[in-house]
Amino acid sequence: ALADLNGLPNANLISEGQPLAVPINAAVVKPGFIVEPPAARQGGTILIQLTSANLASASVNFNARTIPLTRAAGFFYALAGISRCAKTGNAALAIATTDADSQDASEKISLAVAATAFPVDYLTLPPAASAILNDSALIKRESDQVAAIVGKFSPARLWSGAFRQPLTGNVTEYFGTRRSYNGGAVGACGHEGMDFGAKLGEPVYADARGRVVFAGITQVRGNLVLFVHGLGVFSGFYHL
Repeated sequence: ALADLNGLPNANLISEGQPLAVPINAAVVKPGFIVEPPAARQGGTILIQLTSANLASASVNFNARTIPLTRAAGFFYALAGISRCAKTGNAALAIATTDADSQDASEKISLAVAATAFPVDYLTLPPAASAILNDSALIKRESDQVAAIVGKFSPARLWSGAFRQPLTGNVTEYFGTRRSYNGGAVGACGHEGMDFGAKLGEPVYADARGRVVFAGITQVRGNLVLFVHGLGVFSGFYHL
């Protein structure tokens, strides 16, 4: 199994210090290529690893979007987020590699994306809040502003260990919750984050080590702080 996963020409010939991928609950898509977890879900994250020997460069394209790869000792890897409103079914995953002998290779596979059973809320909003949510130009302008910030890739991993909650207050709304406003249709895209109830002035802590890349007032997301943690990972604190 290790020989297949790592593309070893001879499983009896390995050396001290040689990097070997040992997957746990991962899907070995092909020798030297791992996707973990093997079942992608709406709102989840997958880890992509390329472990073939002698790779000089590699690129991954997932659902028509290029996923930046980070090089480690003997392999390439990347984190790819699955939108909370991603279409279910098979998603296209394309790999292109160049080895140390300048030989190019490419392959396309399908990765299944399963639905997540998000809850549904039926909310009644006052006219002022309804006006903001009905202003498609405003929502697009603010979303484009956020997308431009979080679209920048930083190859350095700034955090270590597990992420934590930013405070210990009660959870008042969950990530991905689908919503119906004022009796309207349930939206295809749900809540962007997780809400916590807290007292005015209570401190909110970064969920992991990173850098602040935005802090300001926005109309849809309220007082907004964005952190970059590296490897394409960002966190955002809304409504502060």
